[in-house]
Amino acid sequence: MTVHITPGPLSGRVRAVPSKSEAHRLLILSALAEGPTMVGPVGEAEDVAATLGCLSALGARFTKKAGGLWVQPLGERAPGRVQLYCKESGSTLRFLLPVAGALGVEADFVLGKRLRERPIKPLLRALERGGCNVQWPDPGKIRIVGRLRSGTYELPGDVSSQFISGMLLALPLMGGGNLMFPRAPESGAYIGMTCRAMEAFGGAPRQRGQGFWVPGTGYKSPGSLSVGGDWSNAAFFLCGGVRVEGLDPESAQGDRAVLGLMEEMRAGELFELDASGVPDLVPPLAALALIRGATLKVRRAGRLRLKESDRIGAICRVMRGLGARALEEPEGLTLCPGQGIPGGIVDPEGDHRMAMMAAIASVACSGDVVIRDADVVAKSDPAFWQRFRQAGGRIQILEEEP
Repeated sequence: MTVHITPGPLSGRVRAVPSKSEAHRLLILSALAEGPTMVGPVGEAEDVAATLGCLSALGARFTKKAGGLWVQPLGERAPGRVQLYCKESGSTLRFLLPVAGALGVEADFVLGKRLRERPIKPLLRALERGGCNVQWPDPGKIRIVGRLRSGTYELPGDVSSQFISGMLLALPLMGGGNLMFPRAPESGAYIGMTCRAMEAFGGAPRQRGQGFWVPGTGYKSPGSLSVGGDWSNAAFFLCGGVRVEGLDPESAQGDRAVLGLMEEMRAGELFELDASGVPDLVPPLAALALIRGATLKVRRAGRLRLKESDRIGAICRVMRGLGARALEEPEGLTLCPGQGIPGGIVDPEGDHRMAMMAAIASVACSGDVVIRDADVVAKSDPAFWQRFRQAGGRIQILEEEP
C-alpha cells in the first residue's frame, strides 16, 4: 500500500491507541495468574496480536468483552511442544522465552524476518545457565527444552531492557530469585513499567543494589486492569500539533517525557537529545525538528540500530529523501532542516515508526510526500492513516504500489 500526502497543517484531536507496552505485560501476567482477569482495551496492534497468539498456544483463553478481554489463565495445563509465532514482536519473544522456561514448556519460537536479526543471545545464554537447553534449528526458530531453576541471573542492561523485563516476569514462577546487571540499564522506565505491572498481581520485585530480588509467590489476579493510552504512538501526533486524548500524565511510560522535550525544542535553534532513556522518541522529535526548523543532534542512541530497522540509518535516509540534511553517526545523528524541505518518496524500510515519522514530517514539506509500504504502521497502529486523516491530513491511499 502507498500513501500520497498533500502537505498541510494538522490540527484537532485524536484518541490515543492503547499502549502495546502495557498490553504485553498485563496480558502475560493475566495468563499466569491463579484466576481470571479483565484487561482492556488492548487495541489491534500486530505485536499485541502475536503475544495473544502465543499465550493461547500455551493454554490461556481470551474472550472479547465490552472494553477489553476476559483472560482465563493457563492453570495447570502442561502442553507438549508448542509453536509460538512471534512474528516481528521483540517484546513477545523476549518476554515469553523466560516465561516458557519457567513453566518447563518445550517451545519452538518462530521469528519474523527482521526479528531474526535483533539481539537475543545474552538472554539465551542466561536461560542455558539457568537449566534450559536452547537450540537454534534454523535462523527463524529458537527451541527451548527444560525448566529454569530458582537462583541468581545476570543480564546486560545496555542491549535491551526487554531481557530484564522477561526474566522479572518469569522469576515468581520458579520460586523467586535474584536478577543482577553489571551496568545500570538503559530505558529504565520500561523496567519500572514491568515492576508496576507485577505489583498489581502481587509479585513486585524489590530493588537490591544493582539488581532486583523477586519473591516466588506466583501471581494473583487483581480482577480487572486498564491499559493506558500509548505515549510512544501519541508522540507523533503531538509533535504534529494535534491534541491527543486518553493519555495519563502519571503513566509509567517513559515516553510521556515528549511533552517536556517539545517545550525545550526552539525554532531555529540547536536541540541536543540524550536518547538513552527515550529511544522511541527520536523519530517523532526528528519530524518536529523539520517542522520547527531546529537542528537536532541525537547522542547515546546506538540501540536504535537494533530496532525494526537500523533506525539511525533509516531516519537519515528518510529525511534525506524529503530534502533535509542528515548526518549519520555511530551512536547518533545530526539533522539540519536547511532552507526548504521539498518532499519526496519515502521507503520506511519495514519500520512502522519510519512511516509515521515521514507522515508527520510532511507538515514541513513544500511538495508532496509519497510513502511506500505504508501499511507497515499496523505493527503498532492499524488505524494510523484514518487518524492522520481525522487530524486534517490530506492523503490518497493506493492499494497497489506505483
